[in-house]
Amino acid sequence: MQYKVEILLATYNGAAYLNEQLQSLFSQTYTNWVLLASDDGSTDETIQILQQYQKSYPDKIKLLQPAEKKLGSTFNFSRLLQSSTADYLMLCDQDDFWVTSKIELQMQQMLKMETQHGKDFPLLVCSDLAIVDEQLQTLQPSFFRYRKQAISILNDSYKLIAHSTITGCTMLLNKAAVKIAVPIKIKNFQQDHWISMHVAHYGKISCIDLPLVLYRQHSNNVVGASKINFNYLLSRLGYFPNLIKDWFLLKRTAAIPVPVAKVFFFKIWYNTYRLFKQ
Repeated sequence: MQYKVEILLATYNGAAYLNEQLQSLFSQTYTNWVLLASDDGSTDETIQILQQYQKSYPDKIKLLQPAEKKLGSTFNFSRLLQSSTADYLMLCDQDDFWVTSKIELQMQQMLKMETQHGKDFPLLVCSDLAIVDEQLQTLQPSFFRYRKQAISILNDSYKLIAHSTITGCTMLLNKAAVKIAVPIKIKNFQQDHWISMHVAHYGKISCIDLPLVLYRQHSNNVVGASKINFNYLLSRLGYFPNLIKDWFLLKRTAAIPVPVAKVFFFKIWYNTYRLFKQ
């Protein structure tokens, strides 16, 4: 039995790669899915592409009415999450490409977790990614290894506050996870960061150590995949005052504990660990 999965697609001027991403969805081995898309005021051909697909596949593609104002990526995804109706939800970026077994493998893992924890327990399944160029040629076979990410921190919320580890386009959530994570209240934390820290506190996160998304790098990436080295970390030092402000804002806003001092010292330790990790 295939349970219904709702794929949430936030778009903005994504015409260059949107067709390829949509084709990767239609090539999935898991076929019981629908796409819910929300455009954030595109001025290119993005809306026309979505409307063409909706006309061809009216049972598969649903479009939200345009918002009254520009939302930005984080709040556009928050809007999609609040508009969702299915028991299982996946986040989707407009410029990536999904491996054909992505939904199937993640749903298998989700159902195993629900057997153990129950459907009313917040659960998130993520995966690794392959970093690719604009033509989908592999640059790095593993995002986790290239970025020196430690999967072991995924179920410690304060560690995820310190360092966003999960990429949104790899997320599969059950309904219980959505309930504790939305609405996203502040723009200072991207949707994947906000969701993962909440699920880590209230529920459970599982990671499939396979690259199920081709993570396309191009000039318009909102977030890219930079190499971790001394120069990169040195360039980030200037962000620490803003990070501390964001953590105190999170402490006042989110429904999870935010031990700012603990987050700060873990951030320093973790970046040092990543710098020297082979």
